[in-house]
Amino acid sequence: MSAPPWQTSEYDETEGFTSNQEGPSAAPSKTVASDWHEVKTEDSRVYYYNSVTRKSVWEKPEELMNDFEKKLSKLAWKEYATADGKKYWYNVNTRESVWDIPDEYKAALVDEPEQQKKALSSKIKSNDNKPAVQSIQRHGPDVAAPSSQPAKDQSQQISQGSHKRTINFVQQKDKRQKRSNDYQHENYDTYEAAERAFFKFLDSHNVNPSWTWEQTVRELCDAKGYYVMKDPWHRKCAFDAYILNYLTDQSDAEKNRVTKIRKEFIEMLKSSDKIHSYTLWRTVKNEFSSHPAFNATSSETEQQQLFFEYKQKLLEDEKQLEKDRRKEALDDFCSLLRNMNFEPYTRWSVAQAKFDQDPRYTRNSNMKYLSKLDALVAFEDHVKHLEREYILDKQKQKKEKHRIERKNRDAFRALLQDLRVQKKITLRTKWKELYPIIKDDPRYLNLLGQSGSTPLDLFWDTIVDLENMYREKRNLVLDCLEVLQISVDDTSNIPEIIARLSEKLKDREESEAVTEDLIEEVVNRLRDKAIHKKAEEKRADERRIRRKIDNLRSAIKYLKPPISADASYDEIRPLISILPEFAALHSEEHRMAAFDKYIRRLREKRELEKQYQNRRGYYDVGKDESYLANSARPHSGYEDGRLEYSADLASKSNRNEINTMQDVQENSISHVTATQPAVKNIVDDAESSEEGEIR
Repeated sequence: MSAPPWQTSEYDETEGFTSNQEGPSAAPSKTVASDWHEVKTEDSRVYYYNSVTRKSVWEKPEELMNDFEKKLSKLAWKEYATADGKKYWYNVNTRESVWDIPDEYKAALVDEPEQQKKALSSKIKSNDNKPAVQSIQRHGPDVAAPSSQPAKDQSQQISQGSHKRTINFVQQKDKRQKRSNDYQHENYDTYEAAERAFFKFLDSHNVNPSWTWEQTVRELCDAKGYYVMKDPWHRKCAFDAYILNYLTDQSDAEKNRVTKIRKEFIEMLKSSDKIHSYTLWRTVKNEFSSHPAFNATSSETEQQQLFFEYKQKLLEDEKQLEKDRRKEALDDFCSLLRNMNFEPYTRWSVAQAKFDQDPRYTRNSNMKYLSKLDALVAFEDHVKHLEREYILDKQKQKKEKHRIERKNRDAFRALLQDLRVQKKITLRTKWKELYPIIKDDPRYLNLLGQSGSTPLDLFWDTIVDLENMYREKRNLVLDCLEVLQISVDDTSNIPEIIARLSEKLKDREESEAVTEDLIEEVVNRLRDKAIHKKAEEKRADERRIRRKIDNLRSAIKYLKPPISADASYDEIRPLISILPEFAALHSEEHRMAAFDKYIRRLREKRELEKQYQNRRGYYDVGKDESYLANSARPHSGYEDGRLEYSADLASKSNRNEINTMQDVQENSISHVTATQPAVKNIVDDAESSEEGEIR
């Protein structure tokens, strides 16, 4: 039985080693070893580890690639596989992914030997089917089975320590062609067992991470147990794995030590009531200088670090406690705000006074943790909430009010429509005629006092609708009147005209929309129009006559010599008959009216002059002895604080009153005698025509 690969040959650490190759004519080949090794993680992901630089990468280093792989690595297309093993290709330049193999990649595969193409195409699957490589704790080598064909000359570079040197592996003729499959030995049957024995050997000589591989070879190459692994490459990999495990164990031990020290140190600090978040380091140092947990640390720096960690934890706990208390106090305050009946526009000063009087606020111990600013902000938010609710409620009430008012208006419109159907509302209906009918109706009473259209507005809307309907159908009735050659005036027989129009409209298609009420309204308006026109013509004639009368009166006024107030019409007629104003009046009554008006105004003027003279005479009675006597009396009749009136004053007043009454009676008699009954109305209408008024 042949020995395992790690025990197959003798090795000279300074010169090299030789190995056998099967076949008499096999030429020695040179192989270049690399510092990179293929390693698998615990989840079977492959990465590459450099034993010299101690770097790890996911991509395969160029040192481990053959010529074909180097050629593929220069292509832009890279081959990958999905989780279920399906291959796809990704272009690193254009960032494009495709499922079908690109032409460029396919051409590269065609140029290579068939065996390499098969190996490359099955690369992803073979990674899962390869024998498991050594884990990161062992860093074992990637040992592959040699090809059955004679191997070509190869050169391999092997890195030893911090310097690299080339070692020629001369494959000699030996009985072993596949070393990786021969694991039989008298002591160690597997690579793992030999590796464990080498680990014990290194540990027994106190090898630590400060040792380099060169130092280990120099000091331990003659020791027993060094050659438990015959292959120097395997010993180098085992050494790297030992150093890595040593560092891992050392790190774990350090972590456990620090964890234990931290736990004991924190328990020590917690056991004292003198340690707070504001405690200084010198206080802790003086307090626990003799405590075992305090002295268990490696340095004062570590002690300070543990103390500051505990102090920071106390600060965070205090901040969290303060935050929780403030939150609890704020929740209680908000609950108090909701339970108190505040108005939407309550001021903060008023609210503060209520808080001070409310036992729910004064007896709550949490309120001392609530700041004034937080309370003010919470109060503002609560007031804003109340304002929003108040506004929403007002808007809701306003909408409800508008809805009720609209329903009231609709109900009143329905009432007006009913009255319109009952012919109680027509185009000639007045509001004062409609009011007694609707004054007690609830539909009318509900409309009073609300905003919007009033009952009178809605009534006028109904009248406007009737007016619009009247204007639309009026031309049909007027056309019939024109056809029948009927003229409507103040003397027309209205019922007869309506009957004739109704009979005529029955023969026309548009007559369905023309009602008898509409016909009656058209005829009545035509009659009213005729009456109004006649009245206007009469008033125009009267105005012309009044102007002519005034012209004649004015001409009489300026006659020379002037006419006296006692003259009669018959006396002055020959004088005024030659005037053109006299000829303009064709009626003798109108001429007499102009003369009478002139005489009446002349007499009124004379009466006014008499009254003026009487008033002047009242103040000019100085020759009266009684008046003189009274004037000579001191204080003008005012003695001893009282006013005395003269008896003559009363007699004078009565005398003037009697004279005035006599003048009025004379004027009335003269007016009656001078006025003719035939022209009384015209004279009365012409009373104020001088000022241009028309009665």
